[in-house]
Amino acid sequence: MTQPFQFPNGQAANNAEDLVKICEQSPNDCIYHLNREDFEKWLEYIGETKLAEAAKLARLAPVSDEQRLEQFLASFNTETAPSVNGNGKSSDNSDNNSASSNPIANFFKKLFAGT
Repeated sequence: MTQPFQFPNGQAANNAEDLVKICEQSPNDCIYHLNREDFEKWLEYIGETKLAEAAKLARLAPVSDEQRLEQFLASFNTETAPSVNGNGKSSDNSDNNSASSNPIANFFKKLFAGT
């Protein structure tokens, strides 16, 4: 069993899904850990090598800290699908699929696609 990623405020991520949730709740804490390479190391440790590489690419991007975190969270968006607004309807007016601007929604779509 792997060790969770432990935040100083007591929150813990047991997997990549937990990490995303915490990053949305506490972006400043996550920016700190992203910039220190902590996420890269932990994601490698739990076997999420693609996400670890995405963390590295985000950390090295020549953009603001907030944009780095957004880029990292967007890496969880590996499928293309129309984005869904709050009422459950597609906000994409085109007939073809486009990358969603909501990485969490796509993360769950991917997670449950195999069930």
